Amino acid sequence: MARCRRGHLASWGGRPLSPEPPTDDLRPDAADPRPPGASDAGAADAGAADAGAASAPDPAPDAAGPASAGPASAAAGDGAGAAGDGAGATLPPEPPTPDDSPPASVREQFGRTRLAALRLLAAHIDLAKAELSIIADHAKVAVGLVALAVGLVIFGATLVGIGTPLFLGEWIFGSIAWGILHGFLFALAVAVSAVMLALDIPPSSVVATLVASVVVGTLVGVVFALNLPNAGWTALGDWLAQNTTIAVDAGSRPLAVAAVVTGAIGALVGLILGARAGRSFSAAILGLISGAILGAAFGAFTAITFSLQVAAAIGIAIALALWPVLVARPVISGSYDWEALKARYWPGLTVETAQETMELLQARIPEMPSRPGGGSRT
Repeated sequence: MARCRRGHLASWGGRPLSPEPPTDDLRPDAADPRPPGASDAGAADAGAADAGAASAPDPAPDAAGPASAGPASAAAGDGAGAAGDGAGATLPPEPPTPDDSPPASVREQFGRTRLAALRLLAAHIDLAKAELSIIADHAKVAVGLVALAVGLVIFGATLVGIGTPLFLGEWIFGSIAWGILHGFLFALAVAVSAVMLALDIPPSSVVATLVASVVVGTLVGVVFALNLPNAGWTALGDWLAQNTTIAVDAGSRPLAVAAVVTGAIGALVGLILGARAGRSFSAAILGLISGAILGAAFGAFTAITFSLQVAAAIGIAIALALWPVLVARPVISGSYDWEALKARYWPGLTVETAQETMELLQARIPEMPSRPGGGSRT
């Protein structure tokens, strides 16, 4: 029947029929007044019939065959889709497959928890290591910069401490050598004063020796500024030239007279000191020679005429050289009380108290009775 219908439609008028849109009763989503079961069955039968009609051969193929077969095939496809949709809507969802595996034991759960905790701890440790590494890098840079700053400060302080005496020696006294000498003598004087303060020398004694040194240095500077030694040696040389037969040039007369006179005085003093110290002839001769050399050098120095700057530099040098000598005078002379120093750094009160306590305990504790085969015990 379906075949005849298709042939009739194909041969009618010899023209292909234009496809018509499917009617509402053929659409899958059209409302069906029949019961759900009947509708699904009918749709399934219709789909099967259409599918059979589509697969049957055409007895009278002509030019309009392919065109006329289009609506029938579309209708068959729509019926099959409607049947498939109806069948999918009526099937209930499959229930989940139950898990028949046994539950994890307490030990296994504890192991999993422990593993998770270890992983969490390892993650925190890795994070801390990374952060500490970054902090360490920043700290290294900061420490390097601080070390550089401290080194530069020390270098600057050293440069000022060394350069200032040199600058003052050149600027005030006309020579860097005076700056070197004054800087060395000042450092030595301060070091000796610090040691004497550590030896419990009163600070007033240190200040008093400083004042005395300044006074002596000032007097020496004034004397050399007025060239009084040179004037004295000149007057003595002129008197010797007038009253004796010694012929010395007037320009070098003060120097020669000063060297001879002070050399003789130094030789006499050295002879006495050598004889008292060594108590031998060789020691006396050594003292004589040393005294003569030192005396002659001192006399020659005093015979020189000095400018005001050099005289002031000499006075400062004398004051700085005399200060440590006066400060250390108790130690040099042997009058320093070393027992007092020992008592200061020795816990004598604690030792005496402990000894008194031991004596008291020995006096209070009676002697224990003697053993049958031995002596008594305390």
